Amino acid sequence: MLFPKLTALLLASLSVVSSHDTTSSLNSKKDVPIAENSLADLLKVEKPPSNWVPSDQTVLEEGRIILTPKKQTKGALWLKDPVKLTKEFTIEWTVRSVNYEGKSTGGMAFWFISSDKMKDSSLYNGPAKFSGLQILVDNNGPLGQSIRGQLSDGSIAFKKDDIYDKSFGSCLMGYQGTSVPVTIRLSYSESLDSTSTNMLKLQVDNRVCFQTNKINFPKDAIANNGLYNVGVTADNANTEESFEVLKMEYYDVVTEEALIPNIKEMGQPRMIAKIIDQSTGEVKTVEKSVLDEQNDKTSNYE
Repeated sequence: MLFPKLTALLLASLSVVSSHDTTSSLNSKKDVPIAENSLADLLKVEKPPSNWVPSDQTVLEEGRIILTPKKQTKGALWLKDPVKLTKEFTIEWTVRSVNYEGKSTGGMAFWFISSDKMKDSSLYNGPAKFSGLQILVDNNGPLGQSIRGQLSDGSIAFKKDDIYDKSFGSCLMGYQGTSVPVTIRLSYSESLDSTSTNMLKLQVDNRVCFQTNKINFPKDAIANNGLYNVGVTADNANTEESFEVLKMEYYDVVTEEALIPNIKEMGQPRMIAKIIDQSTGEVKTVEKSVLDEQNDKTSNYE
């Protein structure tokens, strides 16, 4: 089995650690993106780079790849060749949303998934059944404008209307109503020995959204031989929301930026629970974070 069962993951898996074994990254050469796994400078090209596969309505225009250029459109951009996972990686996407602000059943999804699980495009123009990780940016869930992570072992098909119940971590991210791009950084490091742990971390503009040491990406699974598809997909539903990609860089190390201490965490909404004493009728309120509601071992702050 490639990943823990999703239900087990949601009920018991996530935890934040206060330190990270960074020996392999700190002792490595200067962080340089892997050219064949990254986007070329889009200001210097006239068509999408040949190492990427655009689909649907995706276009290159004025130094940016527009996944949803018009109302009610879909787009996708997948790395042509799967990446071979070694011990660690960092992926940085610089993206933005323009032309619409408000609730929508559309969204933009980032993928790191098994190369044998590309069966359909029904979930934000990506596969509803996948083995690996999806990072979703949308404004239709209970948090409003947010970014969240979904992990799957490929045994179930996700649906838009219940995907929020299957998130293992999330945070507020105000991406609509501004033309300023955001940089989403996903980093992963495999444990080096029995004294260290895996670490998966998501940052937005250098602020930590969530991190966990409970996720493992197999490197030698029979199903995919350690190969993973990397891509971004989008669906703007019945709106004119334009999801755009300005930059993407892939590293085979955990970069120095990914090791920035958690001085500032991403914003989290607060939830208020009303408690009524049945014997006295006394009413009091208790404040809890959304991450506490999702899992009492989840946090976005060290």
